[in-house]
Amino acid sequence: MADRVLVVEDDPDVAMMLRMVLERAGDDVTVLADGLEAVEWSLRERPDAIVLDVTLPTIDGFEVLRRIRRDHRTAFTVVILLTGRGSEADRVHGWDLEPDDYVVKPFDPDDLVARLGARLRRVRGALATSWALLPSGTMVEQHARALLGGERGFALLHIDVDEFKAFNGRYGWVQGNHAIGLLAGIVESVANDIGAGSFAAHVGGDDFAVVTEPDLAVKFALDIIDRFDRAVPELYDEVDCRAGYVEVMNRRGRMERHRLMTVSIGIATTAVRPYVHYGEAAEVAAIMLRLAKRASRSSFCIDRRRLPPRQPD
Repeated sequence: MADRVLVVEDDPDVAMMLRMVLERAGDDVTVLADGLEAVEWSLRERPDAIVLDVTLPTIDGFEVLRRIRRDHRTAFTVVILLTGRGSEADRVHGWDLEPDDYVVKPFDPDDLVARLGARLRRVRGALATSWALLPSGTMVEQHARALLGGERGFALLHIDVDEFKAFNGRYGWVQGNHAIGLLAGIVESVANDIGAGSFAAHVGGDDFAVVTEPDLAVKFALDIIDRFDRAVPELYDEVDCRAGYVEVMNRRGRMERHRLMTVSIGIATTAVRPYVHYGEAAEVAAIMLRLAKRASRSSFCIDRRRLPPRQPD
């Protein structure tokens, strides 16, 4: 299957040359000349790679890259920055935004194609080892840290599957991976539907995290719960579904009953208290998650405790 490559270049001669060499290499190429249009197209179409000029109308390539990297839909997209600027300051600024490569004009077209292919193979190899194909937990932390102290604020959701260990014991780790993939797809789908800067990540195992806007947090949680509860019965055989539980042998050799998998969500939000450090929000979200897990069904718990007013010195 051809790689889908977006070329963002406002110089028509350079854009035509890039289209030719990339199509000759077997890529499916789209060319755009505007920064904002490139962001919108990328979030909607999710190309495999972007060759991105720095000097563009509306917003420059640095800002395009910044917006692409902070959205979970394009966090893994291979981006090669292309610039005529040779100053050290420009190169340092470009690398700070974490492109996959940085090419200064004039460049060798065949070298650029080779670089692009190598970066795509590296990213695909990394993703092939992931259950969820979502950004890692460290990336959701970076996203939340960038919002600390901002006017918009954020909500942090910790998401976890209940009775996952029992499901693994009953059906095996392959089906367990399918369960994780199911939740990953639901989390990503809800993030895409809600949008508004929502960023979803796979923390590890059956744990996920999401950063979204405070007024969207409850809707986000309810949508995940609804979609998970409707989909999860498909992972069980008919007998277990009808019974509403599975039987798994414990360490003492005795059979124990466990309910079908549910999902629990803990939410920390700046709507009720400010957070100076990401760790504070993560700790509150973890506490809310433990409270949500007390229920015998899929549920969420959101922190609504306001900090007491400061006393005068």
